[in-house]
Amino acid sequence: MRFTRYLLALIFVAALIVVDYTAAEEVVFDFVGEADKSGVPAPWALTTSSGKPVIEVAKDDAGGKVLHVESSKASFFLANSSREVDPLRFQTLCWRWKGVTLPTGGDVRTSGELFFSSKNKNDQALQVIVTFKNKRMLSYVWDTTAPEGTELKESNFRFNIQTIVVQSGEKDLGKWLSYKRDIVDDYRRRHGGNPPAIVAITVQSNCNHTSSKAEGFVGPISLTSK
Repeated sequence: MRFTRYLLALIFVAALIVVDYTAAEEVVFDFVGEADKSGVPAPWALTTSSGKPVIEVAKDDAGGKVLHVESSKASFFLANSSREVDPLRFQTLCWRWKGVTLPTGGDVRTSGELFFSSKNKNDQALQVIVTFKNKRMLSYVWDTTAPEGTELKESNFRFNIQTIVVQSGEKDLGKWLSYKRDIVDDYRRRHGGNPPAIVAITVQSNCNHTSSKAEGFVGPISLTSK
């Protein structure tokens, strides 16, 4: 009898959890987790391609926790794959960031040049990337040179990366800027069809191609129901 009551209690709690998730209007990827020795907050995971980035959890003007990234001649990203999210339900991507230093001459339009070519200047201080279960990506970037509104497919052997420039140039450096994107519309326009599950949200920064410096801050990233 006790076991039956215990089992019923578990089922009841599970039902409450499901109902709670069903009623959710927002899925948040924040930076409040405990930081490791590299300054990376859980459950984010750091991958460094080159150089040595400086990563730390800082506070914005309101005291909220944000991610601070800084590097010289480096390329790295932090991915959060702690959960899968249905983009047809949570289709609005929201985030804010503050640029401090942009890579000198960075230009996503040169991504088709050879990786080690001096013509390849595909560096951006701040990028927010949405990765889907079929290995297709939407990448939203602050580019140094490419105009805002530029859309293109980046040259990449492993993934189909469709990039959208949402901010360009140095005019708004030092300011917190907020963004909202309909990722279903962006996916249909750039990839075609409906998007499968989102498996990761990534923050990336590059300044290796331009052998320069990059720095910025990123606030919590969320997916909300429309």
